[in-house]
Amino acid sequence: MSLFKKILMWFAAWFVVIGVMVAEMPAWLVGTIFSHYTDGRLITRNEAGSFWHGSALLVAVSENKKIQEPLMRVNWDLKLGLSKFVTLDLKSYNKNVANIFIDKNGANVNNVDMSLAINQLTIFLENLNSLNLTGNIKVNANNILIAKKMSGNIQVNLGNIGSGMSPVNPLGSYNLTMDLSNMSINVNSSGGNALSIDGSGNTTHLELTAKVDPDKRDDMLQFMTMVGVPQGDGAYVLKVY
Repeated sequence: MSLFKKILMWFAAWFVVIGVMVAEMPAWLVGTIFSHYTDGRLITRNEAGSFWHGSALLVAVSENKKIQEPLMRVNWDLKLGLSKFVTLDLKSYNKNVANIFIDKNGANVNNVDMSLAINQLTIFLENLNSLNLTGNIKVNANNILIAKKMSGNIQVNLGNIGSGMSPVNPLGSYNLTMDLSNMSINVNSSGGNALSIDGSGNTTHLELTAKVDPDKRDDMLQFMTMVGVPQGDGAYVLKVY
């Protein structure tokens, strides 16, 4: 056999080996993508399948990295490309959760549609754990850019929120909007709440104004005194962080 043919066979063998390695890349590598773009606040556990087509339990991590909270099991399809380096489509029980692609600008997130219990997300606001909150959260977002310069809005609906410390439940339903371009947060209440909460802030400082339904004021007096600072007009200031 000529030297040229030997070299060709050697290269062919290596291409086969590399191709098999790429095809069999493990599913846990997807978790490294989540961890990288969320500063370790989202990770995966119990991975199955492969890097390209797999599933895993999506887990939230506390800021001190000591507490982990399971969120949902997700399935993914992942592709590599030229302009879009990585394209990742996420589903949970055949329902679309998010479409993500990474390009030269950063991580782009579209069609976010997530429904969770509020206690699953108090891990991101650990000072609220003592309130023993209940209720549902629905998160929607589109055209999100995660990079050095962030952009996009995240819409969060908090439905039928209650507290194990409150004698009156549910407290109400609320809407939260986060603008990633300046990290501002706006909160407003839906109608008919026992406790109306409104206000604005940002990711480093958020104080809200709470007003109790007059018919519930006596029942909720002790609870409101514990969670807020009374104001002269009968409202309370709630310091979230």
